[in-house]
Amino acid sequence: MIKDRPADFVSGGLVCLGHGYRWHEAQMTAAILQSAGIHVQLLDAETHNMMPSSGIALGGVRLVVPRAEAREALDLLLSLPPHEASRQKMWLSALFVLLFAWASVVPMMSGFYLRRPVLEKQI
Repeated sequence: MIKDRPADFVSGGLVCLGHGYRWHEAQMTAAILQSAGIHVQLLDAETHNMMPSSGIALGGVRLVVPRAEAREALDLLLSLPPHEASRQKMWLSALFVLLFAWASVVPMMSGFYLRRPVLEKQI
């Protein structure tokens, strides 16, 4: 058995509380739960760290806790105040939108693509 971990981590009695699509948000959530004495584990964090696009495609970083501590962990997370985004100036928001639109335009395809040969004319 793994030292300092409840038996649920070894036996598989885990509950997924949520997913974090940004690595630092998942780590902060895990730190909040750990500071309250709740055993927590982040799954797929290494995949998300090494290949962020693959980590997002796989559903982000999963935060799991033992089934016995799930209610306490969920109550703690629900008691946290919601995150509020700071208000930006309108021109700054417009600039970000324009930069994003300019940078994320897909370039035209390049290369030579053969057409599939017509096996039999069916006309």
